[in-house]
Amino acid sequence: MPKTLSSETIAAVKATISALDEHGAVITAAMYRRLFEDAEIAALFNQSNQKSGTQIHALAAAILAYARNIESLAALGPAVERIAQKHIGYAILPDHYPHVATALLGAIEEVLGGAATPDVLTAWGEAYWFLADILKGREAAIRDDLLSKAGGWTGWRRFVFAERRQESETITSFILRPQDGGRVLRHKPGQYLTFRFDAAGREGLKRNYSISCAPNDEHYRISVKREPQGDASVYLHDEASAGTVVECTPVGSASAPCRAVVRRGRPDAYGQHIGGAGRKTCGPSNLLHPRHREPGHPRLRLPREDPGGAPASNLSCNFL
Repeated sequence: MPKTLSSETIAAVKATISALDEHGAVITAAMYRRLFEDAEIAALFNQSNQKSGTQIHALAAAILAYARNIESLAALGPAVERIAQKHIGYAILPDHYPHVATALLGAIEEVLGGAATPDVLTAWGEAYWFLADILKGREAAIRDDLLSKAGGWTGWRRFVFAERRQESETITSFILRPQDGGRVLRHKPGQYLTFRFDAAGREGLKRNYSISCAPNDEHYRISVKREPQGDASVYLHDEASAGTVVECTPVGSASAPCRAVVRRGRPDAYGQHIGGAGRKTCGPSNLLHPRHREPGHPRLRLPREDPGGAPASNLSCNFL
């Protein structure tokens, strides 16, 4: 692919902005329908987002933003990084991109009809592969970086729930250890794991959960709020126990910025919080505060202390 898009391609893509604004969600719905005719491709996606329609509208918005910024792609830099991180989390590989290209161009032609001229389809094909090559390059760099670190891995790795602990009426924590007995990648404050529950008998169920323990080489901890309509959280609270096996991809970047806090009335309990189940502590207070350095795990800030927070799954959408 060329290092830059031609002026003709840019003009043709920009000419579709009004159509994308009006029909974007219909196009992405048609694209997913075409994609999911292949069961192996369908298995890559978070089907909860498909059922709710979240992904259809998120991808439509992403495609529209791409068209609007086709001349100033630097503005999309942060979104590209989030998408690349999400693709690592869902184990998206270069071989998957052609399937999306075929489905997307077919959906554009299906929905726009005669307005999807050969020039428009060619331009969108070039624009898709231009962005796809950027994403594939970034994803390859992320995978190389993960594999270069102690405990790093790529793709789905099996973990065993070694322990569960009730933190409150609505939040339960789970300690995960690799089934292969190896090390884990030391995470940074605010990072998360992507879970696949196929091995636990919940085929197709995926979810992101922020890591709520201090960095170490042996295990991760997640702390999950029970959501009555959440398939994953209900399963974890009602059925998961010590010995349950799940699969995880490597730690992803923080889904929301950490912020420094001091607990009310506790100037020694300094830490950082990130959106999640009641805003989890994402950095160990004993490591962040210069006067308090004893070893130990960070405490959770539970909903009764600080309600709210967006779940880690509310990231920028997958481009795939």
